[in-house]
Amino acid sequence: PIELLNGVKGIATGYATNIPPHDPVSIIDWLIARTKSSTVSVKIKPKYYSFNGTVEELGNGYEIKAPFTVTKSRNHIKVHITDLPRGYTCNTYDTYLRKLQGNDKIESFANNSRMNNFDYQIVIGTKSIRNTDEESIRKLLKLSTTHTWNLTTISNEGKIQEWQSVSSIMEEFYRFRLPYVKKRIEVLTDSLKKTLQYNIALQKFCTDVIEEKFSFKKLSEDNFRKILKETYGIPDEKINTVINMPVRNFTADMVKKLEKNISEIKKQAAYYSTTTEEKEYAKDLQELKNKYLDYIKTDC
Repeated sequence: PIELLNGVKGIATGYATNIPPHDPVSIIDWLIARTKSSTVSVKIKPKYYSFNGTVEELGNGYEIKAPFTVTKSRNHIKVHITDLPRGYTCNTYDTYLRKLQGNDKIESFANNSRMNNFDYQIVIGTKSIRNTDEESIRKLLKLSTTHTWNLTTISNEGKIQEWQSVSSIMEEFYRFRLPYVKKRIEVLTDSLKKTLQYNIALQKFCTDVIEEKFSFKKLSEDNFRKILKETYGIPDEKINTVINMPVRNFTADMVKKLEKNISEIKKQAAYYSTTTEEKEYAKDLQELKNKYLDYIKTDC
């Protein structure tokens, strides 16, 4: 569900949408839980990538809180800000701080930010702020922003869809995705069946060549093709492959290799005949989660 992973925001005549990005791990965990039960208790969490603060749900909206630390003395309060709420840039925040400074709400500020690493040092006089608790400081410096959920997207049918919750988007995605996993199982099962048929047929042909029950001598290509297809059951698409094989390939080692192939293919076929799309999807998701977590560790 890309709109939940990346977030989306926009407005048009009569409609608007405002969906924050969400934690990929929580989305994956929700989907894994859904493969096991129709009732899912996993919470899908809003999360801005590379944002050091918090995103908390508030009824029909969410609040983005920037991280900061406070050092208090008798006459001053020093605030160190290491990130800004989404929507702010250094330029817009500098403008706001200058306004506060001009109104004597703060004494000074220093912007030491580099690239995407925010770093603000702000000094507030204790006489210029009535309450010195962290919530009052957060409010003064606009270190939190609130946003209203608006879950409007384009549906799978190409129509405008207003969703009741993030979970309803997830449920729709799950029902859309699962049939493709089932289709993959069917394709793999069919492919294994054909591969097994080819390996069994080739093993029989190879054995007959070794035991001299079959001779290439005095055979026209047309007769050779007919025998490979009708006597040994070589599939049409593999006949050219067999015809072009060097005679030296038909050895006892090749027979053993084909036996091993046949055994492995049968195991895979047995697995896919008993598995379900739910199990395979959960396995895919767990693999995706592991790779994502490894990527995060490396990236950090």
